Amino acid sequence: MEEVIETMNNAVEAGKSPGSFDLKFHKLVARAADNPILEMLADSMLEVASQVITELHPSLEVLRHVVRRHVEVFEAIKSKDGDLACSLMSQHIVDVQRRLAPPPTDNGRKERSK
Repeated sequence: MEEVIETMNNAVEAGKSPGSFDLKFHKLVARAADNPILEMLADSMLEVASQVITELHPSLEVLRHVVRRHVEVFEAIKSKDGDLACSLMSQHIVDVQRRLAPPPTDNGRKERSK
């Protein structure tokens, strides 16, 4: 997991898409939970989520933030603090959704940037 984070960070800093490394990180987290149902769900959902996120072209700032959050989740897993890892991962997912959501328009509806 640590190697995947390092490779993802190197890709981000080189201006390359870290999509496959992000996907691998999330799959490794699901595997670390030692829950076969979670792992199966993660495998099926993460492929689609990764493609959508890549198509949104997140900024360098967002990608660096994601790497930092991955490090925090990894450290919690490494420390065998499952509750903290779960909490951090939940916060990470909500945070990425918020950062990548289209800004609201004047009528209150969200609109994707072109």
